[in-house]
Amino acid sequence: MRDLWIDREAGTLICNPPYGRRLSDYQQMNQMYIALNKMLRKKTGWAVCILTADPKFPDYFKRARPDRVRKFFNGRIRVNYYQYDALK
Repeated sequence: MRDLWIDREAGTLICNPPYGRRLSDYQQMNQMYIALNKMLRKKTGWAVCILTADPKFPDYFKRARPDRVRKFFNGRIRVNYYQYDALK
């Protein structure tokens, strides 16, 4: 995530990062969320959609409150879909 470079004014980023259950730990995930926030904080024309099992994702991605939150299950794992519309 830290190496991702966005050189467009507008677009949509859809991301399904590791959930932290098997593939990563929460400390690594939180650092990834902070890096995502830093990268996108000035990219107001970008919509962001994140699917994660971490209910604290909005605490780390401080761009704004999610415009939509949907709850799903991936097998037995409860996941949330956070949608942030492009800022105006």
